[in-house]
Amino acid sequence: TKNVYISFYNNVIPNHHTVSNNAISANFSVVANAHIGSNSAVFTYNYIASYYFYEGNYKQALSYINDALDLATNKSSTRKLIKLRNLKCRIFDKLGETNLAEKTLIEIKKIQEKKLARNRRFDLIKYEVDKIRNEKAAAERQVELNNKKREYTI
Repeated sequence: TKNVYISFYNNVIPNHHTVSNNAISANFSVVANAHIGSNSAVFTYNYIASYYFYEGNYKQALSYINDALDLATNKSSTRKLIKLRNLKCRIFDKLGETNLAEKTLIEIKKIQEKKLARNRRFDLIKYEVDKIRNEKAAAERQVELNNKKREYTI
């Protein structure tokens, strides 16, 4: 699987950044630091963390997932933040840090609740706007009907 990662990143990374078996993490760090603040850096750190997680190097994976979360906090979607924290939770579980894993799960739950509350607020706003539009349309129809009645009575 390491060769798959290397071949993938050799296609993505500019020519002056080559990835070799001996320097995977160093080159990944160079690539990620070259794109600080971008989603590609978050993607890179997440990919590296996943690689180390599946290799069983949980401390290294935790380091990279923390870097990804630092970059993603203000720039990534809610779905991405949940995915990153989910991996972090799994890493803590493998490290035997059940308290930290539980805290991470609570963070995920808070993010999900915040997203749901935002969606509910959006739905309420949309409902209110639709209600106003419907009332306006009904008032316009009533004005038309009144005008037609006046025409017939004249």
